[in-house]
Amino acid sequence: MVPNTRMITPAEFVAKFEAVLSQPEYRSGLSDNWRNGKQWGKVLCGDEAGVLCLVATALKLKYKSEYMKIDGVMLTSVEIGGHSVDSLAVALEDEGLAAHSTWEMNKLALLDVPLKVLITYPKKNKEHLTQDSLLNHYAAVLQALNAFGDLGNRAAYLVIFAGRDEEKVIHWEYFEYFDHGFRPVPRV
Repeated sequence: MVPNTRMITPAEFVAKFEAVLSQPEYRSGLSDNWRNGKQWGKVLCGDEAGVLCLVATALKLKYKSEYMKIDGVMLTSVEIGGHSVDSLAVALEDEGLAAHSTWEMNKLALLDVPLKVLITYPKKNKEHLTQDSLLNHYAAVLQALNAFGDLGNRAAYLVIFAGRDEEKVIHWEYFEYFDHGFRPVPRV
């Protein structure tokens, strides 16, 4: 028997992500460690009690960070013939520099995983790195890699942008790939 891969929608992921972020210890942990790479990574991507680990648990999946050069994955595992077989449901890349995030989208696009999530942090004052320009770059990457013409039929793409305001409150915005471009994720 092959593992049954969970099909997680962008809206389902966002709902669980926001539920974890609503917990005061994660809101403050992320805000306090904004732009502090190692601590930020521990709070967001940590294997034990990071935000993404808790999201995976809420989705009834296991979470592993740094899985085969991917920042994080959410998966199910089964034993087959004495070997553990992983079935990936979600692949995640967290890129601190928005200027490098197109590379991470390219990496995600090459994976055969039902949901691919990119988290990055565009700066409002960088004209060439606006949310719209980044989303257009990501869509162009996905279209260029769509050799079989089935993009969006087999996998979903979720882009999460985060920014912090003057009051040190982090704001999250969510976009899903749909019909050759990105649109805001509909809320459930």
